[in-house]
Amino acid sequence: MLLSIAELQQHFDAHTPERYPKPSNIRAQASVALILCNQGGQSHVCMIKRTSRDDDRWSGHMALPGGRASLEDPSPVEVAVRETHEEVGLILKPDTQLIGSLDELQLLHHGDQNQGVLSPHVFAMTSNTLPTLVPDPREVAQSYWIPLETLFDPGSAITHTFEDRRSQEVMSFPALQAQGEIIWGLTYRVLFNFASVIQRTLPL
Repeated sequence: MLLSIAELQQHFDAHTPERYPKPSNIRAQASVALILCNQGGQSHVCMIKRTSRDDDRWSGHMALPGGRASLEDPSPVEVAVRETHEEVGLILKPDTQLIGSLDELQLLHHGDQNQGVLSPHVFAMTSNTLPTLVPDPREVAQSYWIPLETLFDPGSAITHTFEDRRSQEVMSFPALQAQGEIIWGLTYRVLFNFASVIQRTLPL
């Protein structure tokens, strides 16, 4: 699957992302960067596997580069830019590489509807070579450029079963397999929304 910058821009120019009120606590605002780069006739997306840590709700999960806002961040886009540089060493340029934003998602935790807000932003790199990723081992166990073709392959669709440690409730979620890892939860929802904007269907 190959997506040109012009094609991406056309789709996002026609998309108005859903927004939520900003949380009063700046640390409840988070952003991620969905970064695309083309090589060898295919579009690739940057993804990470988070380092396993006791203080991280998404410890060990597959994710997009990103994280929580700080008081020094002027905007949600700049949160994604800063966190991407910290986590994988990429320097994003919003003036020339930002394509648009996806619908915001609520960060829910044990039914708390006011837990936080996640803002996903889409960037396209103009080089025809995949930039080298330099993961920060404190936050990132592994980093990848994954072909979109892999994510949109019906054979990648699985069901992920998850047991909530607090309630011991067992739940099932749609998920994708890539690089021997499972992509589910918030990251799956961001990819699902991205697929909707570019008028594709993520496999279920």
